[in-house]
Amino acid sequence: MPKSYLIDMDGVIVRGNNLIPGAGEFLDRLHQRQIKFLILTNNPQYTPVDLQYRLQRIGLNLLPDHIYTSALATAQFLKWQMPNVTSFVVG
Repeated sequence: MPKSYLIDMDGVIVRGNNLIPGAGEFLDRLHQRQIKFLILTNNPQYTPVDLQYRLQRIGLNLLPDHIYTSALATAQFLKWQMPNVTSFVVG
């Protein structure tokens, strides 16, 4: 049975601006074995492209498709709840 991983970003992959020891090697193994994974964050402030750049600066080369934020989850939920409706979110 194929495996997939959901991995929290803050405190698991990175701590502040530092890569957690072993995190890069773990993600490299997943990539080499073609195992699907998503890095999750509950910080809605940044886009996946912003986070990709941040992670690249500390040594992780990931695609934005590997990063899923709480803002994306909220948008997807709202679309599922009320398709074809425009939302203005203030937070």
